[in-house]
Amino acid sequence: MKTSPVEFGRRIRSLRSAQGLTQEQLAEAADLNPRTVQKIEAGQINILVTTLVRIQSALNCTAGELFGEEGSPFLENSPPTSGAEPELTQQSKKTEARQNHRR
Repeated sequence: MKTSPVEFGRRIRSLRSAQGLTQEQLAEAADLNPRTVQKIEAGQINILVTTLVRIQSALNCTAGELFGEEGSPFLENSPPTSGAEPELTQQSKKTEARQNHRR
């Protein structure tokens, strides 16, 4: 079972909220544009592994917590998944490259 971008975004939002962070604070900590965080949380975009690592570092969590593996203290109400990474599309790579270029 794959984790959809919408499910992944909900998990990011849940982890961020549990830590009392705003989208802007997460964006700053992860060196991302705040609009990118908004789009990730809304499930509007797929992300690159480098962005995943930035978010993971900023939230000080495991990949399992990001993908909703059982036992995550932040995601007790989320359904468990297989831990599959979101599918990276050519469009998401182009979007990520544009966002990185703007910084």
